[in-house]
Amino acid sequence: MRRVLLLGLLALLVAPLAIAQPLAVETYTLPNGFTVMLNPDATATEVSGAVMVKAGGKNDPADATGIAHYLEHLLFKGTQEMGTSDYEAEKVHLDRIVELYDEAAATTDPEARQALYTEINQEALAASEYGMPNEFDKLLKSLGSTGINAFTSSDITFYYNNFPAHELPRWLDLYSHRFENPVFRSFQSELEVVYEEKNRSMDAFQNRLIETFNAEVFKGHPYGDQLILGTIEHLKNPSLTKMYEFFKTYYVANNMALILSGNFDPETAKPLIAEKFGDWRTGEVPEYPDYPKRRFEKKQTLDVRLTPIAVSLMGFKTVNDTHPDRFGLDVVAAMLSNSASSGFLDEISLEGKVLQAGMFNNSMQDDGVSIVIVVPKPVVQSFKAAEKLVLAAIEKVQEGEFTDEDLAAVKSTLYKDFQSSLESVDNRAVQMGFCFSRGLSWDDYLKYPEMVASITREDVMRLAEQYYGDNYFAMYSKTGFPKKEELEKPSYEPVTTDQNAESGYARAFASMEPALPEATFVDLAKDVTRMELEGGNKLFWTENPINDIFSLEMEFQVGTRTLPSLEPIADVLNLAGTSEYSATELKKQFASLGASFYFSVSRNYFTLSVDGIEENLAPTLALVNQLLTDTEIPQDAIKTTAEGIETNREVESSTPDAMGSVLFQYGLRGEASQYL
Repeated sequence: MRRVLLLGLLALLVAPLAIAQPLAVETYTLPNGFTVMLNPDATATEVSGAVMVKAGGKNDPADATGIAHYLEHLLFKGTQEMGTSDYEAEKVHLDRIVELYDEAAATTDPEARQALYTEINQEALAASEYGMPNEFDKLLKSLGSTGINAFTSSDITFYYNNFPAHELPRWLDLYSHRFENPVFRSFQSELEVVYEEKNRSMDAFQNRLIETFNAEVFKGHPYGDQLILGTIEHLKNPSLTKMYEFFKTYYVANNMALILSGNFDPETAKPLIAEKFGDWRTGEVPEYPDYPKRRFEKKQTLDVRLTPIAVSLMGFKTVNDTHPDRFGLDVVAAMLSNSASSGFLDEISLEGKVLQAGMFNNSMQDDGVSIVIVVPKPVVQSFKAAEKLVLAAIEKVQEGEFTDEDLAAVKSTLYKDFQSSLESVDNRAVQMGFCFSRGLSWDDYLKYPEMVASITREDVMRLAEQYYGDNYFAMYSKTGFPKKEELEKPSYEPVTTDQNAESGYARAFASMEPALPEATFVDLAKDVTRMELEGGNKLFWTENPINDIFSLEMEFQVGTRTLPSLEPIADVLNLAGTSEYSATELKKQFASLGASFYFSVSRNYFTLSVDGIEENLAPTLALVNQLLTDTEIPQDAIKTTAEGIETNREVESSTPDAMGSVLFQYGLRGEASQYL
């Protein structure tokens, strides 16, 4: 029955598809220096729109860290015309709040500072009689917007959401207006939100681990010396004046970009963009200091207790995100660990030599590091023993102990990952933004597969030797947690606002006539090909209009709702081999075709997911068929899975978000919870 299903797929998919090219991006600059990046894609169902600023946590003043992130929050709170019923009356109290925060920042007496914060609260209550800080969000939702959000990294700040194409004129009006004459209302109330985000960050051991790691690897640079969320002391004593200065300095047309990706007409958009964004002010952006990049002369170590399980991190200093070596270093990293689980580090994980090992490159604008994460086998394995296995894997790459086929497989995997990342307009918009921040053209970005393909085995060996020597940083975290300082929420009188009031801008916005939507509905008879297969199985197939990557899901109509034991079975099958191939060899066989597989389970379905390169579909399906009809479970797979589940439970029990999910599932399903 399974063989018939795969043969049916092969009959439909073996012929090459006519691939459309919705990846073209037009980039231009308005007279005021504002960058516009347009990616029309007629295959999309919506538009992903964003405004990006080339400033992030690294640009925070050293004595006021967290400002870039806090500002991100406040730019959802309206302007002098939006989010207020009477700005002139509100402004009296807002101006006084700025003065009081400056006084508080200059005060060292805790009691005097608290008295000032109490007075700020009274002014905030008075200002709230006029303010409507949630109006911007309501107006976006009135367009049918989804995914309304923003993020701040060390290098950039990115504001984004998705919306229907026919609402483009009103979306442009709203997004251009939000950055003109913004008002940082609800500053004190929003501080509680930032406090909570900081507390959650400190609760998550992963964040503490990476922050401690970065502080050593990037010492002397804001990447290591400053936190994006800010220090506790700086969050307790914020400065509105410094925040306005940050906005005036970095939020200027020549330091920002508009990004649109999706189903819109660029010729309709261009005059609207010029009208809405063309009058933004231009400013002189300070030249960023050239901080020295830390390099390790020899191996350096740090022992900590930050995690619920033993974890080690190894950091090898590499290059920034525009350095020519970045392509070769991606290949080196993929030789060790990749999405197809075919690297040398993946191999020691699959064979149960360590509980888990993986690697990724973290290349930012100013510096970079390649990070190896290793979880030793509980109780029986030391950090030193696990690290020895990692170094042996790296040495294999340095010595060229890999075949040309291994190298080709890694390149195919990187090609598949790159192409797949561009299928979503959301992710495409983010990548367009990264091009803007790095000073790269979109055409240069699309050359990534070509650059990876040009890397030779000699390049791989040379780069592995050059960057992965014995001058690395190793951090060993034993089980334990440091004492955590928690930001207590201030006990101020809560601010309330009239949620039904409207600003003058909102009334004018509502009067703008939106264009009628041009809906294109899915025609299941034409857009989806169906086949009834032997044994009652059904096949549904549709074309990928973006690239030459295929995705296949085989769903079996049984899940944990009826068979709870399917969850560990899926984990075990991800470590499976066949009578012809061991688990490691099977992963490499899939990788040689630019493909990978993954078993998963939900409450209602047991699923095998396969993706790969279309021209290799036939041999990939042959491998899938072999996996399903000739499955062999390695001797240690069940033990490795059990150790992994036990470790995951330890991690979950120490992670508030995970425990929240555990309690929710128990409240929802009782004894039938997947965690029991």
